[in-house]
Amino acid sequence: YPDQDALTGFLGLFNGLTSMAGLVIQFFLTGRIIQWLGVGGAAMVYPAVMTGAAAGLVVRTTFPVSGALLSARNTLGVSGKFGDETLFTSLHDSVLALLFNSLPEEKRAKGRALLAGVMEPAATALAGVLLLCISKFSIPSSGTAAITAALSIVWVSLAWRVRRAYFGALVSNLNSRSLELQGTAFKALSENQDGAAQRLI
Repeated sequence: YPDQDALTGFLGLFNGLTSMAGLVIQFFLTGRIIQWLGVGGAAMVYPAVMTGAAAGLVVRTTFPVSGALLSARNTLGVSGKFGDETLFTSLHDSVLALLFNSLPEEKRAKGRALLAGVMEPAATALAGVLLLCISKFSIPSSGTAAITAALSIVWVSLAWRVRRAYFGALVSNLNSRSLELQGTAFKALSENQDGAAQRLI
C-alpha cells in the first residue's frame, strides 16, 4: 500500500467483512454443518480449510509481487486469514465445546482447564519458538509456507483421530450407567446425519 491511510482502510474493510461472514456462518451454517457432518466431522472443517490455505501460501510464492489488490499472490495471502477469522469463532469454538459432551461431567471441567491452561499456551510458545528459528535461519517465505502446510496436514490427521474417538465415546456412552451420558449420546447420534450414526441408531 502506498501509505498508511490506504492500509488502514483495507484493514478496516477486511475486519468488517470477516465479522459479517462469521455472523452469517454462526447463525445460518454452523448448526447445519454439525447436523450434516456430526460433531466429529465438523471438527475437521476448520483444520481442512486451514490446510487448504497453507497450500495456497505455497502456491502464492510462485507468483510475482504485484501492487494490484486482487492479484493472485495477494488473494491467496488474504484468503487464508479470511478463513481463519470467519471459521475460528463461528464454527471451531462451537464444535470444540460440543466435543466435551462426550466426557463424563466430572472430567469436562478438567479437560477444558487442561486445554485452556496447558495445551493452548504450550502450542503458542512452540509456535513462537518456531517463528524465532525461521527468523534466525532466514528461511524464505516459500520454506515457511511449506512448513505451515506440513504442520497443517498433521493437524488434519489429528482431527481425524478426534472424529473417530468422539464417535467411539458416544457409542460407549450409550451403555453408560449415567442417564445424562446416555441421553447426551443418543441425542448427538440421532441428530447426526452421518451414515454410521444413522445405521447405529
